[in-house]
Amino acid sequence: MNRKASHVGVVLSFVIFVTFIIFLYSVTAPVTRVERGKQDLLEFLKIELINEFSADMTTETILIQDDSVDNCIKIDTEDGSNLVTIAKDEETGEILESYFDGNKVEVERNGATELKIYYSERFTNGGSLGCEAINEDAYEFGLVRTLEYIFNNSIVNFSQYISTSENYEAIKEKFNIPASDNFGFVFEDGDRNVIVQTQEKEVPTDIYVEEVPIQYVDNEANIKPGFLKIKVW
Repeated sequence: MNRKASHVGVVLSFVIFVTFIIFLYSVTAPVTRVERGKQDLLEFLKIELINEFSADMTTETILIQDDSVDNCIKIDTEDGSNLVTIAKDEETGEILESYFDGNKVEVERNGATELKIYYSERFTNGGSLGCEAINEDAYEFGLVRTLEYIFNNSIVNFSQYISTSENYEAIKEKFNIPASDNFGFVFEDGDRNVIVQTQEKEVPTDIYVEEVPIQYVDNEANIKPGFLKIKVW
């Protein structure tokens, strides 16, 4: 009889244990699925947002070989109707007034003999300077390089764009984000100063965040370190 009682006790204990495991799984499984879904959305948004904020930037060096040419010069150069320029004195880093009309760059060089020209569709355009073209033997091109960068003004403009409910919903539809999910982000410079932060309303307790170290181009074509914190809920 004692052996039977002992056997029944073992079976009963096993049944209780299995029942507890099933109960525990039924409670935690939905939470696990939610967490996995939010993590997947974070990874997806990291790719989509960085693509949204990124564009090519071409850098080109121009060496003035004839110091007697005018300070306001015009040179045949990069071909791109949607591009805008920022020009600098290569030696001092001083920003020079410049304009690009699609295939000619105008620069008020202020005596600089080594110019660095930055081209991108994400820069803000300026007006024509009315410079005179200079002879081809008065200058030569140096290194030309095109790389993709995240742009400061692209992040700021995107944040402003989605500040309205209509645009925010349009972006969610563009990214195929479920109606029940929401997102936002914080853009910080390398010193952790907040440059821009999206508006967030009715945010629940559980927010899933991923921080991405980035390099971005500021409004003066400087490449700087920063951080992009992507949030979903």
